[in-house]
Amino acid sequence: FPYTTLFRSEFFLNAFGGVYRADYGADFFTNEQSKVLYQVMFLKDKPPKNYAELLERTRTALRDKDNKDARGLWGLLQRLNYTAHVHTGGGDANPEELIDFRRFYAESEILYCHLTSRVSEPLCRDLGPLLLFSLEQASQYLKRDNKRRQCYVIVDEFQRLALDNVVSFLDDARSGEISLILSHQTAAGLKPGLFSQI
Repeated sequence: FPYTTLFRSEFFLNAFGGVYRADYGADFFTNEQSKVLYQVMFLKDKPPKNYAELLERTRTALRDKDNKDARGLWGLLQRLNYTAHVHTGGGDANPEELIDFRRFYAESEILYCHLTSRVSEPLCRDLGPLLLFSLEQASQYLKRDNKRRQCYVIVDEFQRLALDNVVSFLDDARSGEISLILSHQTAAGLKPGLFSQI
């Protein structure tokens, strides 16, 4: 997709939960993280070649005392670099081993993702939203090109993904022809106030 530097920056912040609710103080850190990530993505007019380079640029930028309020950005980004089965180092990869949502739509594929949320819930909350946001972006490009395709997403143990950033995905899913079935054990397992946002 023709992602711009600004789009890439905002995509990562949203997918990893770096956009906080508009509240006293919270949106300040959102803005600081957004500023640093945009600088990192736009460094010398060249986007990072891979995720590992993105992390190294971020680490360097955060050494600047003017960027100290964006230190949470490192915590948002670094876990994915150590995740098995996630291609972060660049180089060639077998296209059949990559999740390509363009191919997913074009060939009406079924994608099954098993995230071991009981063993590593923080990692589940990184990868789950990243998959959902990537799917939503693919659907929006289809819509833009008048190639609408209905997609169905079933999420078990939804309470493990029910963070503020996922709520923003739910807001946009309908316009992207994405229908959702969300299963969770009890309402008490969801964050307080989440139902009021959906």
